[in-house]
Amino acid sequence: MNIQTLVLLCGLAARSSMADIMAPESRLINDLFSNYNPQVRPKEDVEEPTKVVIKLSIHSIKNLDHDGLTMIARLHLHWADLRLKWNASDYNDIGSISLSSDMIWLPDIELYNNVQTTFLLRTNRIVLSSDGTISWRPKYKLTSICEEDLTWFPYDQQKCELIFGSLTHDGYQIDLKFQDEYTNYGDADLSSFVTNKDFNLFSASAKRNEKFYTCCDEPFPDITYEIKLGRRSTPYMAKSMASSLHSYVLALTALVLPSHHAPTAKILVILFTLACSGASTKDIPDKSILMSFLQTQAGMMLFMLFTTICIVSICV
Repeated sequence: MNIQTLVLLCGLAARSSMADIMAPESRLINDLFSNYNPQVRPKEDVEEPTKVVIKLSIHSIKNLDHDGLTMIARLHLHWADLRLKWNASDYNDIGSISLSSDMIWLPDIELYNNVQTTFLLRTNRIVLSSDGTISWRPKYKLTSICEEDLTWFPYDQQKCELIFGSLTHDGYQIDLKFQDEYTNYGDADLSSFVTNKDFNLFSASAKRNEKFYTCCDEPFPDITYEIKLGRRSTPYMAKSMASSLHSYVLALTALVLPSHHAPTAKILVILFTLACSGASTKDIPDKSILMSFLQTQAGMMLFMLFTTICIVSICV
């Protein structure tokens, strides 16, 4: 037997061994999807809804402004499709497989109060277990509608809602549940949350709701997460106090200038005082009480400063 023949036989043996290893999973996938229709909703009984367990994991809060609340989050969805169950012992004890999400039926769970959603993963895959349970964990950058109340800025606390539900199915077709299906309350997973420099995350509680509309007799369930945030006030107050202090120093400088001093110098001091007052309100929202206070303070200070300089100049 020459060397070329030996190498060829070794290659064939390796390929045969690899085929034996891959055969059970390939055979399993072929058997599962030979008559599978991903357009058909999985159900044991035609009158029973498909139960979908939902849980939100919040990784970070990116921003909260007039456009809404932006965050990085992962949605955990679990349901059962008994058409895709198998006996693990028949397939070399394979207990679960990873598949492209395009191969199976997926619940059309969306964020109702969505502004923009960006899918962040390179691939969209699910994990299918031998008992037919499916786990899908898509990761998103979500922006949801959230109206800010800036009255008490920068000591304000904001409440934003994330409302998840099916786009095309009612509660008789898809029933949304928490892990404990006998409760209507839950919490988001914050185990991987990264602290935000502008906001503290106080809580992220969830509630299951059922809504009825005049058009239909069927219920429409949703899972609503209430996100409670508190602004970190220290940076804003430090900046405002520093600018206000500069304004007071400049105001005192204008007052202690000798009366025979050039009027131009006093005018320049007033202008610098006005500039510092404007800087103190740069990042303060117009609707806040703090803005009203700073504007009133700046106006009164400039009025008194200008009046005092005029009176002193006339009298001396």
